[in-house]
Amino acid sequence: MAKKERKKRSKTFKILVGLIIALGVFELVAFGALAVYVSDYEHADADAEAAMQSGHGVQVTRTDDWVEFTLPARGQVDTGIVFYPGGKVEYTAYAPLMREFAKKGYFCAVVKMPFNLAVLDANAAKDVKEAHPEITRWIIGGHSLGGVMAAKYAAISEFDGLFLLAAYANTDLSDKDIPVVSIYGDQDGVLNMEEYEASKNNLPVDMIEYVIQGGNHSQFGSYGLQEGDQKASISAEDQRAEAVQFVLKKLAQ
Repeated sequence: MAKKERKKRSKTFKILVGLIIALGVFELVAFGALAVYVSDYEHADADAEAAMQSGHGVQVTRTDDWVEFTLPARGQVDTGIVFYPGGKVEYTAYAPLMREFAKKGYFCAVVKMPFNLAVLDANAAKDVKEAHPEITRWIIGGHSLGGVMAAKYAAISEFDGLFLLAAYANTDLSDKDIPVVSIYGDQDGVLNMEEYEASKNNLPVDMIEYVIQGGNHSQFGSYGLQEGDQKASISAEDQRAEAVQFVLKKLAQ
């Protein structure tokens, strides 16, 4: 084992011991329950893992906190897309979606969230933007809980567009000058439609809604059929392509 890895594990062990000593019995039980909760998440499937490899013109670059997808043949681009993954979904599950955007000539980054929960780092896009000052236009988007958090960050930061995939905004953006696209599938069995409809008042009045016929909740990512979701009647590839086409048609210049 490398010295650096041994030191990292030693540090983690000391932190855990410190938590056990510091927490009382009740708190420790709660901590354990939380650990079990966050350890149960949707894993990226084989298609997503394949999409994480550079090839067919798309370059995939990993950093500690996000993964970038670019099309080097296009040269310098001025528009970037930063994406927040769904709650308890491995962020690499959105690699196929990001590749679709990248193949159209856009810089794309999907952010790695703490414990796969965007609610724990709603401002994650800030670091991506700061790392790429050459990008002059930014679009932010997210799936499910990731969309909720993307909307939250868009409310306090400057973006040139926001897109929500099977998501809604629980933060008020109604007076913010930002174009918004909201997309969901008519076979979605996970999205709370009551919350979705009620939250429309939080979005600008010119928000554009688009329903993918035959699409479901899970196929915006690539992690299998999520519990509670309905089976889609179109392929995942078609659902992602339709979403990408509509987002770029309405938000990209």
